[in-house]
Amino acid sequence: MSTNTETCAAPDFAKFYEDLKRRPTYVILGVQGSGTNLLAKLLTRIFDFSVIRDRSLIVESGARLSDSPSTREVQRELRIVLRSLFPNPIRRRLLARAYYHQGREYLGIRSQVDRVEIATPEDLAQFFYCYHAFAAGKAQKGVKSDDIWQHLAELDRVIPNRRYIHLVRDPRDNALSIVNKGWGPCHVYTASRFVRDQLSIYLDEVARDPDRSMTVKYETLLNSPAEFLREFAAFSGLAPCSDYEKQLESLNIRSTNCNKWKRLPTELLRMCETVLSREIVGCGYALATDADLRMSRARRLQITCVDARKRAANRLRRLWSRRVLGR
Repeated sequence: MSTNTETCAAPDFAKFYEDLKRRPTYVILGVQGSGTNLLAKLLTRIFDFSVIRDRSLIVESGARLSDSPSTREVQRELRIVLRSLFPNPIRRRLLARAYYHQGREYLGIRSQVDRVEIATPEDLAQFFYCYHAFAAGKAQKGVKSDDIWQHLAELDRVIPNRRYIHLVRDPRDNALSIVNKGWGPCHVYTASRFVRDQLSIYLDEVARDPDRSMTVKYETLLNSPAEFLREFAAFSGLAPCSDYEKQLESLNIRSTNCNKWKRLPTELLRMCETVLSREIVGCGYALATDADLRMSRARRLQITCVDARKRAANRLRRLWSRRVLGR
C-alpha cells in the first residue's frame, strides 16, 4: 500500500499504530560502508519490513523530551521532525537530498498527529516509525541510522522495546569502502581509525545486551544470504516471504564484493592492520601481516593533514554540485 495523500491515510492508522507499536523495533547497527543498505533491502523485501533511513533525527527529538513531557514539549519536537521531513523551498535548496528525501514516505502524517496519544519519548518515536510502516504497507519496523552510535545511551528511553541486528564487515574492507565514498576519511590510516572507533562502540553495546542482539557478517549476506534468512527467522520469530528465492535473485548481490584489502600495498595493509588488529581478530577474521607498523608522530600528523585537506575539497565539490547546481 502506498499513501500519497493526506486523506487516504486517515481511516485506519490509529488501529495500525496501537498494534505495531507493541512489536519490537529492529535497530541496524553497522559502521558506514559495512553494507547496511543491503541488509535493509533484505529485511524490506523478504521479511516485510519498513526500514527508516534516519539521521537519528527522531531519536534526538525523543531524547530531548522528559519522561512525562508537556503538550507544548511534544508539539515542539513534532514541529522539528516535520520541518526536517518537509523543508520549505529555501531550506530544501540548502539541504542535501539525503536530509529530506524521505518526506515523500511520510505524506499524510500531519493528519494523524491528533489521532494517537504521544505521552512519552517512546510514543514520539513510535508515531513516526509506525506511520512509515503504515504508508509503505509493511508489517514490521526497523531503523538504519549512520549516526545511531552517538545516541545509544538514549535508546532505553526512546526505543526500549528493540532488537539489534549488528552487521560486521571485514574491518579492512570496511575502511577501504569509506576511502572510496568521497564523504569521509580519504586515507587508509584515517579510515581505519574511523572504523575502529565506531565498531568498538557497537561491539560494546551488543556485548552489553546479548539477549536481544544478533550479529551477522557482511560476507554471509554476499555468499550465503539464505543462511542469514534462517538465522534471522530464528532470532526474530518471523517467517520470510514465500518467494524469497526470487527476491534474493532480484537483488543482484555481488558475491565478489569482499577481500578487496588483499590488493593493498604491503605498507598500507600493515598500517590498516596495526590500527584495526583487535577488531579484525575480535570479529573472527585473520591478520595477514605482523600488524606492528611503527609510525612516527610526524608521519601520523602528515597523513592527518593531507586527509583533512582532501576531505575539505570533497565537501566543497559536493556543496557545489548539490546546492549550487542543484543536482
